[in-house]
Amino acid sequence: MPTYITTHTGGTPTTRAASLLSTALSQLDPSSPAYSTLVEAHSLVAGEETYIERNTSELIVPAGHAVLEQEVREVWDELLRGTTETDWKAVKDREETTFELGAGMCSGPYEAVVLQNFALMQGAKTVLEIGVFTGTATLALALLPSVTQVVALDIEPFLESFNTPYWTRAGVSSKIDLRIAPALESLAKLKQEGHEGFDLVFIDADKPSYRTYVEQVLELGLLKENGVILVDNTLYKGYPWVPPASTDQSTYAKSNRTNNKSKSEATKGIDDFNTYVRSHPDLETAVLPIRDGITVIRRRI
Repeated sequence: MPTYITTHTGGTPTTRAASLLSTALSQLDPSSPAYSTLVEAHSLVAGEETYIERNTSELIVPAGHAVLEQEVREVWDELLRGTTETDWKAVKDREETTFELGAGMCSGPYEAVVLQNFALMQGAKTVLEIGVFTGTATLALALLPSVTQVVALDIEPFLESFNTPYWTRAGVSSKIDLRIAPALESLAKLKQEGHEGFDLVFIDADKPSYRTYVEQVLELGLLKENGVILVDNTLYKGYPWVPPASTDQSTYAKSNRTNNKSKSEATKGIDDFNTYVRSHPDLETAVLPIRDGITVIRRRI
């Protein structure tokens, strides 16, 4: 029984469930009365994301964009392939990045379209992105005619040289203000510059810092009165409510070379964040089971 793995994205509660069912089926005699039921359950969860992708529109490339639609789509496909095919471990070993990155950090084509639709519904003109990686979300949002500026924050200088050629070829680089520095420093600088605030904030960065990022966006006045914050990975593979079995605990708790420190640290960061925003007296939240979870946050009305 195969394990379902998403393309361009890391694990989700759905893919984790598919993997667990694969393991159970591999250890179960096909003559067991439960076997056919588990096969159906596996097919149900393993096929969900493929079905969703198949019935979701492709990346929105507006008519009249400065670069021909076909050329933009070619750049987009190249960016996704480059994200997947780059040996990020080797990049870290060569000390070209501070942390080890990975293709699973990419928003992916389906989520990019989701973000574009959120931005269109919000009528967003200015976007703040905390955590850029290979800039798929950045490119997707900058394509929208209504979006005039995307301020993109990341800590890895390597990503500027990796991302910029794709953004330039897609005709969106003039809208993107990429700032390489610790995110809290960049947020403070935006405040010092007198930025009036953003219509849309998208956070997809180190999970232990999620709460701090939202606190700073709010305290520094970087969210417009009717602005919306979108936060990625807020279901984090289902670990906040179903930690891995004891046999996987060593891997779960082991320190890694990412800025999440470990899966355990990331899980704690996500769980603390979810509790914080849900109990915040001035905020309204909605957690959506889109891939690894997207939380929508706005001020209470």
